[in-house]
Amino acid sequence: MTSEQSTQQKCQQFLFDGHPAIFGMTPGLHYQLHRPTVMEDAVFQGSHEVDALGVSYASVVRDAGQYRMWYQAWPKKWDEKDVLRVGLAQSDDGIVWKRCNCNLVEVNGSKANPLINLPIHSANIIIQESAPSDQRYRVFGYFHPRALVGIPGNFDHLADYDGYVTATSADGIYWPPENVQPIWDSRDVISAAPLPQGGAMLIMKQIRFLRGLARRTFSQAYWRNNQMTQPLEALVPDLIDEQMSIEKGFLSADYYGIGLDPRADGATLGFLWNFRHQSPMGTFPEEYRQTWGNLGQVDISVVAQFSPGGAWHHFPGRPTWLDPTNVPEWADGCIYTSPHVIHCPDQSRMYFTGSREYHGWTGAGIDYIKYFSDTKNEGGWARIGLAHWPKDRLISLSARFREKLYLNLTPKKGQSLKLNLKTKSNGQARVAILDAKDNKPLPGFSLEDCQPISGDHTAVVVHWNNKTNCQPAPHPHKTLIEIELTNAEIYAYSLES
Repeated sequence: MTSEQSTQQKCQQFLFDGHPAIFGMTPGLHYQLHRPTVMEDAVFQGSHEVDALGVSYASVVRDAGQYRMWYQAWPKKWDEKDVLRVGLAQSDDGIVWKRCNCNLVEVNGSKANPLINLPIHSANIIIQESAPSDQRYRVFGYFHPRALVGIPGNFDHLADYDGYVTATSADGIYWPPENVQPIWDSRDVISAAPLPQGGAMLIMKQIRFLRGLARRTFSQAYWRNNQMTQPLEALVPDLIDEQMSIEKGFLSADYYGIGLDPRADGATLGFLWNFRHQSPMGTFPEEYRQTWGNLGQVDISVVAQFSPGGAWHHFPGRPTWLDPTNVPEWADGCIYTSPHVIHCPDQSRMYFTGSREYHGWTGAGIDYIKYFSDTKNEGGWARIGLAHWPKDRLISLSARFREKLYLNLTPKKGQSLKLNLKTKSNGQARVAILDAKDNKPLPGFSLEDCQPISGDHTAVVVHWNNKTNCQPAPHPHKTLIEIELTNAEIYAYSLES
């Protein structure tokens, strides 16, 4: 189990409608999405010969107390094409980063650079704790044959392949070429997130023709026992996406990618990249003469899948979580999250790529080749930023007055209930345990028996008449947990022995 997964096991966060433990609630409770804190300065930007033009698509893991970041490197000497080179950096705190000297790929007569020998786009790296030592790291990404130019090793088995691949490595630096294997004939952005129970969830881009446009949609698969399940349709832009983009001043919409946060209870939270199209529309692919959106803004909203392989649901109202109004100027054109969330002891982190440019580039009369080249002196056209939020405090259920929430939970003997909540100065929370058969409180576990909770707590233990044991004796029926909130909001709960 990786360190970023281990902090998720006990706590159950409230997502939104569909949370499996929610039995019911009074009408005044409402879901609230909390925006993150975004660091003003980029945590990583171009400065080396191999990435002076920009850094993008960061894939970050915590490994043995250290952060490691694989990123797409845009070189100082650019060939005016999308790049397929991967660099590696490390950090003690996830904020101050230092490039690794991988000594693998020769650039201008020297191998003293952070490039690894992976010839792919949108590299997603996960740690396989239970795998053999020579397969500890696994990558998923997009491969194109032109990426082989200048890369050491024998990739002849991929000479004609154009699509998604996977590979393994002992150290995350050298990836044996023969280990790089095709997995699916589609292309471009991919997101891979480690699952608490092992393996990985994969979300992969696929072009479909919908409502008169070629649109970016996403299919979902799982990586289990060294093979991928059949990809199935997962995220498809709908008419509400279209209408919301029009209301924002754009023409149409599709999706560009997603960041993932799989949870121990089987649910997955997603950070969806919304691509808002503006004119002029493009043509893709040329042989089909099919119109599509290739110019516009990318912002982030929140979605959730409540069970493995289930439908994806948008947060009510589809508010944006990261957009030009709450990011620094260097990222106010397009935002692309990392593949998955990093969970630290006291906060959750989402790294993201930001650029001033809209996707497809904008600006009348600008020579974009020159503009891109000139950014090599300013940190590059794309940089890596950091958004973070308090642990388990992304979504809450909020009550302005007195409201009640019912959870379909039967505590085991010896378990205590911990709540992550915050009240206003005149607010409080109380808890009762009800017999699910008649909805009456168990003796000694009514709201009146509960010690009221006020203030700001991330893991406060509930007391009933100085007792914390939710089931002092075996109970023949299932129970409900009733949580009364007055001028308060609750983010998460846990039952712990």
